[in-house]
Amino acid sequence: MRTALFAATAFFSLAVTGQPVLAADAAYVDDRSDAEAVIRSLYSAINRQEFARAWDYFGDTKPAKDFEEFVKGYDGTEKVDVKTGGVSEDGAAG
Repeated sequence: MRTALFAATAFFSLAVTGQPVLAADAAYVDDRSDAEAVIRSLYSAINRQEFARAWDYFGDTKPAKDFEEFVKGYDGTEKVDVKTGGVSEDGAAG
């Protein structure tokens, strides 16, 4: 699963737009059935400003030293969009 998750993240692109989005306007997605679903769920949580849920998707390998730093990283972010590519089992880069 971890390899598939990293493969999916290798193909996603992130765009920050200038249109304000209210947390209630973003769709709630919490699907951990496969790597692509986890990525979509992560960005659903970020769009809804549910940073504790977003933080939890990272499991034991967190992207920041602590939760406060993680949240601070999204200061000024109004919306994120994610586009994933094909998921494969090959985790090799490059």
